[in-house]
Amino acid sequence: MRAVAAIFCILFVSLTLSAAGAAQMVNGFEVISQQEAVERFGQIEAKLAARTGVLPRKIYPATHELYPKAKEIAALVWSGFSKHYPKETSGLNVPEVVIIEDATANAYAVYDGATKTIPFLFVVHTSLLKMNRGAVLGVVAHEFAHLIFKHVDPQIMNSIKKHYVVTFEQEPFGYLQENDPVAEAQVKAALAEMANVGPNIVDEIGDLPFDIWGQAQYFQLLRFAFNKFKRAEISDCEAVETNSQKVIGILIASTNMATQELKVPAKEKENLSALAKVLRENFKQCLSGIKPDLAKLFADQTGRDVAWVRKLIESQPERLDLVFDQQANLIDSFGAITRLSQEKLAKIQAEQDLKKLRIYTHEEHADEVSIEVMKALGLNPYNNSKFLLLNIPKAQRLECLSEIRTGKVPYYGNLSDPHHSTCYRLYHSQRYISKI
Repeated sequence: MRAVAAIFCILFVSLTLSAAGAAQMVNGFEVISQQEAVERFGQIEAKLAARTGVLPRKIYPATHELYPKAKEIAALVWSGFSKHYPKETSGLNVPEVVIIEDATANAYAVYDGATKTIPFLFVVHTSLLKMNRGAVLGVVAHEFAHLIFKHVDPQIMNSIKKHYVVTFEQEPFGYLQENDPVAEAQVKAALAEMANVGPNIVDEIGDLPFDIWGQAQYFQLLRFAFNKFKRAEISDCEAVETNSQKVIGILIASTNMATQELKVPAKEKENLSALAKVLRENFKQCLSGIKPDLAKLFADQTGRDVAWVRKLIESQPERLDLVFDQQANLIDSFGAITRLSQEKLAKIQAEQDLKKLRIYTHEEHADEVSIEVMKALGLNPYNNSKFLLLNIPKAQRLECLSEIRTGKVPYYGNLSDPHHSTCYRLYHSQRYISKI
C-alpha cells in the first residue's frame, strides 16, 4: 500500500541511536561529519524499516560519485544563507548531505525526538539531483530554511503558525496576520480528525482508512498491522496488495495534484465501491484470528509505551470501547474507529466553512526564505516554483497557471497539509516575489 509522496518534508524520528562520540553542539545544532551523517541516517532508515515493515532504502556511502555535485549545490545555497541570514548561520559551515536512492524527487531535514536534537544535515533523493539545476537549488534552499530556522523542532514549528480567516475578496499574506484564537480552535478541531483518517471522506470506500497522502494515523496503523501479521499462505493477503493498489490508483487518478481536490468521477464510483468491499473482505480474511488490541498495535508502531497509549485513549471515552473490543475482527475495529472520526469530521465540515480558514506554517515560511536566498545570490527567485511546476501533470499545470494569470485565488488545499496545495504555493510565491 503506497501513498503519494509529499513535496518537501521534515522527518521526525524518536529512536535511540548509537553515536561515535560526544557531538559538537553549535547554535543548538548537532554538528557531525559526513561519515557520521551517513551512518546516523543509516540507523534511522533501518529502525524505521523494522518498525513499519517496509524495506530500507539504499543510502549512498560518503565516497559515492554523486556527493561532489550535491555538495557543490549545498555550498552555493549556503553562501546565500550566510549572506542574507548572518545571525542564524553564525559559527556554522555547510550542512552535511546524505543521498538516498529513491524514485521520488524529494529532500528533507531531520529532527531526533529521542535526544531532542537537530542533526546538522539534510537528506536528498537521487531523483532530485537529476532535475533542472534551478529547481534543485530552490528545493535545497527550502530545506535549509527548515534547518536554519529550526522548523524541525516541533515547538518552534508550532510557534510559527498563525490561524486566520479570509473573505475570498482578499487573500492576505499569512506572515503579516495576527493569530485568531477562534479560527485556531476551528482548525484544531478539524485537524484532530483529519490526523486520524485524512482530509477527504470518500463515501465509496466506506470505513477503510485510506489516505493517498499517507499521513493519516489509521492508514499508517492499518499498513503496519498488515505488514506485521500478513501470512504468505493466505491468498487474501496477496489480494490485499493487489486491490489496495487498485483503490489507491483510482483515488490518485481522481485527485487534482495541483489543488489536492479529490473528486471521484461518476463512472468510477460504482467500480470503486465494489472494489473497496472486496478489499475490506480481503483484509478481514488476511488478518483473521489476530487479537485486535489497537492500543498495543499503536504502541508497537510508534515506539511508545503501551501504558502511555492506553492513558491517551482513556482520555477519549467515545473511542475507548471501540479500541478495547477484543471480540471484533481487527479490520472491524479499524472500521469502527474510522467511522467515528469520519462522522465527527463530517459534522465539523457541515457546521463550519473550512475553505475560509488559513494557517500560516513553517512550509510557507520556507518557501519565502527560498525566494529571499535565491534573490540574495542573484539567481532566479522562481527556482522553487520550477520544482513545484515540474511535479504537476501538464493539463493541471496549465489550468493552475491560467487561474493565477487571471488573478483568481487557487484552491487552498487540505488544512492537514502544511504545504498547502501546489497551485496555491505557486500563487503565493508569485505574489511574494512581486512584494519584495
